Amino acid sequence: MFYPTVRFDLHCRFTARASAAALLHLGYKRSPPKIQEEMLALFLRLCKDETPLVRKLAAQHLDRWARLLTDIPAKQKELLDAFKAFIHDDQVRVFCIGINFILLLLVLLL
Repeated sequence: MFYPTVRFDLHCRFTARASAAALLHLGYKRSPPKIQEEMLALFLRLCKDETPLVRKLAAQHLDRWARLLTDIPAKQKELLDAFKAFIHDDQVRVFCIGINFILLLLVLLL
């Protein structure tokens, strides 16, 4: 279903990268493990994208990934690294969304 999305070029237009940041989590559970790894790796690369809009959308969807990966501690650490990057982002909107993620982390940890 989402397999072609995983293999798109990261140098494509920012609109495609922004869409991928917003949609990748939808196909994660239904994908085979190898594709799941690729999807997560792509999402984590999009969290570090050069375009603020792409990073903003990735930050907005970080909570969905956190819910998907609640039972996989190694993957949660990768999400925490992305979260730390959002907290230190120079774009205010990305930073604010990153701050909102703290509340979700508290809920998931309790």
